[in-house]
Amino acid sequence: MSGPADKDAVVSEVKLRVRGRGHSGRRVTRGWWDRLGETLDNAIGVVSPRRALRRQTARNRRYALQAVRKILGDASDAASISRLNSSWSTVSGSADADTLSELSALRGRSRRLMDNDGHANGIISTIVNNVVGTGIQVQSLADGAKLGISDKAAEALRNAQEDAWESWGRTCDASGRLCFESLERQVAFQILMNGEAFLLRADLPGRPYRFAWMHIEADRVDSPPEYEYRRDLDVRKGIELGKFGEPVAYWISKVHPGDDRAVRNKADYEKVPAYDRDGRPNVLHIYDQRRPGQRRGVPFLRPVMQYFQHLSQYLEAELVAARVAACFALVINEEGDPGTMTGHGELTTVDGQTVEALEPGMILRGSGISPTQIKPERPGESFDPFVQRVLRLISAGCELPYELVAKDFSESNYSNMRAALLEARRFFRVYQQLLGEKLIRPSWGLVQEEAFLRGYVPMPDFYANREAYLRVAIVPPGWEWVDPEKEVRASLRAVAGNLSTLAIENAARGHDYAEVLEQRALEERRMKELGLENKEDPVDERVSTRTEE
Repeated sequence: MSGPADKDAVVSEVKLRVRGRGHSGRRVTRGWWDRLGETLDNAIGVVSPRRALRRQTARNRRYALQAVRKILGDASDAASISRLNSSWSTVSGSADADTLSELSALRGRSRRLMDNDGHANGIISTIVNNVVGTGIQVQSLADGAKLGISDKAAEALRNAQEDAWESWGRTCDASGRLCFESLERQVAFQILMNGEAFLLRADLPGRPYRFAWMHIEADRVDSPPEYEYRRDLDVRKGIELGKFGEPVAYWISKVHPGDDRAVRNKADYEKVPAYDRDGRPNVLHIYDQRRPGQRRGVPFLRPVMQYFQHLSQYLEAELVAARVAACFALVINEEGDPGTMTGHGELTTVDGQTVEALEPGMILRGSGISPTQIKPERPGESFDPFVQRVLRLISAGCELPYELVAKDFSESNYSNMRAALLEARRFFRVYQQLLGEKLIRPSWGLVQEEAFLRGYVPMPDFYANREAYLRVAIVPPGWEWVDPEKEVRASLRAVAGNLSTLAIENAARGHDYAEVLEQRALEERRMKELGLENKEDPVDERVSTRTEE
């Protein structure tokens, strides 16, 4: 806190302490010396009221000084008010109060950066490429033991469920333009660029699966003016919350407010319940919620937007200065004054033409005879370190290594590169989990339910054993290795030492272990049929290496 409110609080506290009361008005017990002094003051007041008044004034001044010292001593340095931080204003607002009023401006600036700033666009694209890549896959884990079926039947069930998912994925987009992998990428871009993504459940007859997602931009979710300040409903920025803070309904504009067709009136909005009467989601609202009660998401680049703006302006100034300096190759100065392009005559080219525009390699002169060669000194020696420092600030704000933000690996070796990539992958996994829990799992449940209702997948007691049927593993895409040989050896030793499994190691590389084993068995049979042998066995090499150690 800062400003007049803080001064008032200090004055009030001093008054309470002078009157013998502490913080919150509780009475403070005086020491025996203070009580004796007050008794003496009362006695003197009978004989000399003026002298007693001076004594009491001095005593109150001492109490006030003690109160101020006590208050300042109780305050932490971070919250204290001083000459150096008096302008540091703070507002203890709620999550909605701190974000909703500026949300439109933040989204606009984020998109502007994505369109015009190479580093900003590169950061968002790098995150999407690492989080989604070619698509986050799923692996059915239907629990055969709970369903009371054999292992072979459980495997057949899982294959049928995955086939249904793959079939739905080709028509998952209501517009018919995207497959599920492309929809994942679009959702990831929206979460990072706009701070959130909204998908509406659509019912489209005539398709193999009637269920599909309609992806809308966050700007379309807003409150009709007459609902924004209603006291009987908790509606803000298009989201109505219930008693426990759960989403109850979403108010969605029929057209984008930035579109030429937009007409802001009541008829433009549609109220969509968050869930239907059977508990199926009508709307998926996907965002990184960092504060309790945070109703809307904020753009990913919010903490570093100002650095992008400052860096862009600095780079533009340096480029303009360098271009201007590069235009002058030689200046012939008047009256032999080197380095000065002013004189009595008009500044012209060597051909006598008046200078109206700058061009690279120009030779200018006035009416003198002293030639001066121009040596451009832009950008200076501090240019590169300064840009690097700003990019490091941006990378820290984005929770990413500098190498990935600047795409600069010139000073990296194996050790620090591996450490940087491991740190980045921890960050990427957070968004992979967000997409897995908020997009893929709800979609998986809706697809399998429709597959059961349409008879595509035999699940006779689906509703009675819903959880057992809908168990699923999220398999994100794998990342490339920094050192393939070391990575493979580490994986083999982890499996051999019972520290990992084939399922875990294959999932880390974006593969389904069952499909890998089936393909390997097929390849082995085919090689035997053709009389070929696999002369290099990495398992034997792994075991021998472990034995030597």
